[in-house]
Amino acid sequence: MFKSVLSALVLACLLSSVAVAQNSKERYVVIPADDKPFSVSETDYVRLTGEGISGSRIKMDIKGPAEVDMIYFVKKVSGDSPLLGMQVKQYDLKPTGKGKVTATITVVFPNNQSEPKTTKFEFEVK
Repeated sequence: MFKSVLSALVLACLLSSVAVAQNSKERYVVIPADDKPFSVSETDYVRLTGEGISGSRIKMDIKGPAEVDMIYFVKKVSGDSPLLGMQVKQYDLKPTGKGKVTATITVVFPNNQSEPKTTKFEFEVK
């Protein structure tokens, strides 16, 4: 009896791991290390990050064959306590065709006396 229960348990574990593998999604994400132009394939995603001091407004403008697929508002914690400081927003861009894409991230600081910080990224979808 113990052998049959053990066999059933092992089989259940195997089936559940197969189900998890079938439901998981994988994607290639390209994260530029600088602002130099780069190339991606149509199946890649591009992750761009905007950062500013707490209270900053972060926005993105895209020109070319790509669209925002997902926006992440990143919060860092230490244990149960959120860490104060930088505001971080990440954008996953999904190519919608071939061609040149220009993505501009603008960070407007809360004091309105500093000039907005603009970072421009260019990539080619091949």
